[in-house]
Amino acid sequence: MEKQRDFSFDALRGIAIIAVVVIHATSLSLDSVEVKSGNYFFLIAFRQLFYFAVPAFFFISGYWNANYTIASVEHYKIFLIKRLNRILIPYLTWSSLLILASSIHDQSFSISKAAFSLITGGASGPYYFIIALTQVYALTPIIKYLSKSFWGNTLIVLISFANLSLIYILQLHFNFSIDFRVYGLLFSTWIIFYSIGIILGSKERKNLRFSNKSIWILFGILLSLTLSTLESFYFLFNYPNVSFVSSAVKFSSFTYSFFIILGFMALRERVQVWSNLIVQLGEYSFGIYLIHMISMVKINYIMKYFTLVNSFQPIYQVVIVFLTILSCYGAIAITRKLLKRSFSSNVLGF
Repeated sequence: MEKQRDFSFDALRGIAIIAVVVIHATSLSLDSVEVKSGNYFFLIAFRQLFYFAVPAFFFISGYWNANYTIASVEHYKIFLIKRLNRILIPYLTWSSLLILASSIHDQSFSISKAAFSLITGGASGPYYFIIALTQVYALTPIIKYLSKSFWGNTLIVLISFANLSLIYILQLHFNFSIDFRVYGLLFSTWIIFYSIGIILGSKERKNLRFSNKSIWILFGILLSLTLSTLESFYFLFNYPNVSFVSSAVKFSSFTYSFFIILGFMALRERVQVWSNLIVQLGEYSFGIYLIHMISMVKINYIMKYFTLVNSFQPIYQVVIVFLTILSCYGAIAITRKLLKRSFSSNVLGF
């Protein structure tokens, strides 16, 4: 008998991709609103709710790779080819198209610049995720080995702690402004969430139950979200490096993401039927991730002409996020109808 599909993880992907779109929509707005204005304060606080997005995707990847057998070099090669083909071919397709479009717009082309963009995910802001995910896929045998012991898990926590600490020291103490896409590229930034996925997805821990700890998990979510918001505003008023204020890579934000993951694990024990729309968005999530910035930039440009909406960020965010997701959803659905599924999935990512 074929194993029934676990729609709970499709739902988590759907929620996480909405969160990704919200984060990038607020990023566009933060670049245009006045610093320390009412709209700026709203955007900083609003973003904190959605910082679980990237950690959730790393957690999901780790969860589904937890029980993949990698007992030999041949197994490892099969694992890498299967996983990397799924993400790198669509990544190269869209990156190449974006680089080509940029070259036509600028009327110049540099092979070295194009190659650097492909290697670093520079064709589009969110593409750093693919580079980081490629690294953790390559390190999966080591991460799985470490996750089996107390000292191995301790080492992973220390790597994550050291990575975060270095970011804090450079950006706050030395006021060294680092683009998020730089440290977002590093596996060490996200390894802890991939590891959590491997731990909770392993056969040995499949029987762990979280619903009986729901109150404590909810308390952790609310407390860490509050701390994340307070930490951001503390940095805003006490340090000149405002770029770090809007970063999702903070101790408090990572703690919030951890409790969101536990909250999801508790919720999936109680919920039997998930929203079809959210599940569908989860199925389309990789495609939405690949193309949403293309739609969002165009929609944002048009929205600038609607002064009333643009000046009131709560409404603006709802509108731009809704239109971006709707346009991506429509584009993916139409593409799937017009093209062979094998081509659209393997080459375009949807």
